[in-house]
Amino acid sequence: MPVELSSIPNKEIQLNEDMELFGENLISNNVLLIFDLIFIQLLNCQIESNLPVQFSFEYDAEIINDKIINHFNHGSTCPSVHVIILEAGDNPNSDANINAACDQYFDDLQIDDDLGIEVVCDKALFRRVLKSYQNNSKIRPLLGQWHTSKDMCSVLLTIFSGYGIYNMAAILGVVFLDKLEKVVDYQSTCRVLDLIWVAVGSAIHIYTLKNNLKLEDMMDSENNLLKTWFCFYRWTGFWKGHRAGIRTGNAELQIQCLSAFAPLFPIAGKLNYTRSTVHFLAILTKHPQIKTLLKYASSVNLTQNGHYLAFDEALETFGVKFIKQNVTGNVINEESLKRQIKAAQSEKKWMNLLFDDF
Repeated sequence: MPVELSSIPNKEIQLNEDMELFGENLISNNVLLIFDLIFIQLLNCQIESNLPVQFSFEYDAEIINDKIINHFNHGSTCPSVHVIILEAGDNPNSDANINAACDQYFDDLQIDDDLGIEVVCDKALFRRVLKSYQNNSKIRPLLGQWHTSKDMCSVLLTIFSGYGIYNMAAILGVVFLDKLEKVVDYQSTCRVLDLIWVAVGSAIHIYTLKNNLKLEDMMDSENNLLKTWFCFYRWTGFWKGHRAGIRTGNAELQIQCLSAFAPLFPIAGKLNYTRSTVHFLAILTKHPQIKTLLKYASSVNLTQNGHYLAFDEALETFGVKFIKQNVTGNVINEESLKRQIKAAQSEKKWMNLLFDDF
């Protein structure tokens, strides 16, 4: 960390019913305004006699994404990451084992008793670590940004499944719509949503310019189809803002866009993520120190300058994925499984050292 942890205040804030943990906010709405300006700039509307007569279409999703990243990418204040590979723990489907693993962090990493640890989890582990947090507030669970982003994709697909979004995906060339629905391939799903969002955003801005309307007027339109896809444009914008926050190491952008998106989880029937998101946002509000820590280290940079990965994304891509590919057979014995994991970790370590030499 570029600052001493002891210099960051570790006070707790008492939550009350007047605190707005989720919903649209100043930052999330500002993100949408930035997206609007990018579309208007790229459309380069030519006006004659106070009427729009020509638009430019010399842009695509990649150009728009580059402009978004360039706008928010102000550089990270945290130096290179320090990675420690720990021993494989016991079965995570047990509250007792999860609690023991959390306690072990304090010993393995030699963490001072006055400090806490933040454990990044998917939604299943989050619920178990949350129980440890309720008994010991020094063990604080954080929702993994990558898993959260995947579920945000699923929410958008679920909500708009009855409005033709899968037909649009098929037109774009998606063949296995069932895999798209389950977000089997995160990068491909992001690509599909990006393309649809750019098409919808372009159409909406052209419509408003031609009819001399403001974007907020779209919700007052008698055309339900326009209102539906305007909602898609806005809500997908919150997801894109959250993802841009991951890629640029901007914690505040991630948190506020997730806060704006959060009310959509129950609409899509994502009840587990609804509860987890509420607890996560409550923990961040109750412990301002965590927000300060995330300001310095909200994502990790392992591959290239200016391109950050979520904590759980980095672990899955460069750690867990390799382990899964190298664990053979139907392992029932836990000790045998641990030995295979340790062997795969050692192989991965030596492979990394070998490539580093080149």
